[in-house]
Amino acid sequence: MSAYGYPIDIQHEGPLFRVIFPDFDATETYGESRETALDAAVDLLETMISARIAEGLELPVPSPAHRRHVVQLSPMTALKAAIHQTMHTHDISHAELARRLGWQEIQVDHLTDPRHPSRLDQLESALTALGRRIVITVSAA
Repeated sequence: MSAYGYPIDIQHEGPLFRVIFPDFDATETYGESRETALDAAVDLLETMISARIAEGLELPVPSPAHRRHVVQLSPMTALKAAIHQTMHTHDISHAELARRLGWQEIQVDHLTDPRHPSRLDQLESALTALGRRIVITVSAA
């Protein structure tokens, strides 16, 4: 399982499909079809992770999938989440990461904001400065 892939429960309720994220409190979304419900789940996951990063909160560890569908963060949001989580876990401030990189603190602020565009080389530099590396895995859909 991916570090930023969260299992969901899908329930067919009347004309709608309900998606629940068990790793987040009181979090659900709906769709008129299974496909639209899954699309809504991707959007909701991105929003929940972005909000937690903006609030400086720890990100929940995904529970085991146990044959449930798993919703993945986009690759860029997953990298930003990894930076945020590593900084949070090791109590590293934005100012400290900026010092390690030789950047201004505002650059680190942008780098950890999922709504702000970032370049892959910048994300990789930040992760390297935090003692991490990017490993890419591609699997069948």
